[in-house]
Amino acid sequence: MLPTLRQLQYLKLLAEHGAFGKAADAAHVTQPTLSAGIQELEKSSVPLWSIAPSRGSF
Repeated sequence: MLPTLRQLQYLKLLAEHGAFGKAADAAHVTQPTLSAGIQELEKSSVPLWSIAPSRGSF
C-alpha cells in the first residue's frame, strides 16, 4: 500500500516541528488524528527508516 499525500504531509510536519502536538497544530488536526495517520504510514509498505529524519523526531 502506498502512503497518502496526507500521511506524507503529517510526516513532513512532524519532522519540521519535532513534536506530535506542534505538527498537529500546523496540520489543523488533533494530535490523535495525526498519530493515527503516522501509524497508518508505519503500516504501509514504505520503510520509515528510509525517509525519517535522523535527528530523533520519532
